[in-house]
Amino acid sequence: MENPISNSVRALIIGTWIAGLLWFERRRAPRTVHRSKLQRDVRNLVVAAPAGLVMQAVEMPLAFRLATVAKQRNWGVLPGLSLPSPVSLIVGFCCSITPYIGGTS
Repeated sequence: MENPISNSVRALIIGTWIAGLLWFERRRAPRTVHRSKLQRDVRNLVVAAPAGLVMQAVEMPLAFRLATVAKQRNWGVLPGLSLPSPVSLIVGFCCSITPYIGGTS
C-alpha cells in the first residue's frame, strides 16, 4: 500500500513540527543550557535525519501493510465500536496522542 499522504505534505508537517519544537525550546528551555544550542540542534539533526530516512524506507511500508491487514480483518477496538468514520478517526487520533499529553508517567 502506498502512503496516502504526499511527500510535500509530509515535508510540510515535519518542517512545521521541527520549527515548532525549536520555537518552544527558545521560548522556554526544558533544562538549563550548558552548551551552544546551535551545536546541539545540529547534532540532533545529524542523528535524526538518518533515523527518519530509515523509518520512511523500512518501517512505513511494514506499518501500512499491517494497517491494511488489520482493516481488512476488522482487528482492533475501533471497528467493534461501530462509530461513523469521522468520529472513529478523531477517537483513533486522540488515543494515539494520549501518551504524549497530560501528566508525567
